[in-house]
Amino acid sequence: VAEGRWAELASRVPDDLLDRIAIIGTPEEVGANIRRRAEGVADSVCLAASMPISHEDLADLVTAVSG
Repeated sequence: VAEGRWAELASRVPDDLLDRIAIIGTPEEVGANIRRRAEGVADSVCLAASMPISHEDLADLVTAVSG
């Protein structure tokens, strides 16, 4: 990365590591995954999106997390 070889980075991150540090999918899939990971462990979560998210998708995500 220090050498500017960003294109190679994705192929060097193992899928199991990515699954542990990121949640990817539809708003419903992401919400269910957050709920599963946080249930019994946390009473609140903070969401950070790497790209803009529509109000509709955000509403679907919140609904999915809330159960």
